[in-house]
Amino acid sequence: MTPKETFGNLLRGFRVRAALTQERLAAAIDVDYTYISKIERDKAPPPARDKIAVAAVVLKLTASERDELFAAAQKLPAELESWVVSKPGALQLYRRLSAYPTKRQARVLEELLDRIDEIDKESGPGSRGRQKREEET
Repeated sequence: MTPKETFGNLLRGFRVRAALTQERLAAAIDVDYTYISKIERDKAPPPARDKIAVAAVVLKLTASERDELFAAAQKLPAELESWVVSKPGALQLYRRLSAYPTKRQARVLEELLDRIDEIDKESGPGSRGRQKREEET
């Protein structure tokens, strides 16, 4: 996501790609179509995360596109938030990372993802590498 891409811009792009009208998307996520119009024009805030999750399915987004949409909304998917708050180590990790400068945060996260890939490779068949995780929907 480029810094200029808003939730509304992303949603519009994904909706157009999926060949859905605002009305159809609105019906699928149970909101008024005028709300979709306002979101796409950045005149209304993103919907609740459960609506975003449904939209991601309806729009047939990849896992990375879904993450991009949630990030633009500045929200976490429910399952991720549940996992993070239930794992003290995850909370500690996020707190420590948030104290780093942005460039260092990115470098540390990349190193962690690389290490996870190494662990997956060591696990043998059936392991989940980063590319596989990103491709999942």
